[in-house]
Amino acid sequence: MDELTRLFLAARDGDRTALFHAVRSSQADVWRLVVHLVGPNDADDVTQDTYVRAWKALPAFRGDSSARTWLLAIARRACADAVRRNVRRRRLDPESRGARGRREPTVAPSAITPVPMPSTH
Repeated sequence: MDELTRLFLAARDGDRTALFHAVRSSQADVWRLVVHLVGPNDADDVTQDTYVRAWKALPAFRGDSSARTWLLAIARRACADAVRRNVRRRRLDPESRGARGRREPTVAPSAITPVPMPSTH
């Protein structure tokens, strides 16, 4: 059993110092994955969300897999939720919609070249 898994198991059993050391020793790996998946603007918040989720799930952690695998799976789900939340927020943002609730075109109208219609005569 690796050291990180031992730390998380000890934290599960109530050792707060072990939890502190587990977070410290895994934080760089979690942040690296998160910044890769959601970008630097949201990385700190999603990393924090990952540890909140891990803390809540700690009583169920059995150590069947390594703590790193368990933690990175939690981080991956937190990233997916953050991406979904951002997409939903953009979809609902009135600034990205036109006057009648339609999305503004992503291509400037001046960039569209008219195509002549074939004559039917």
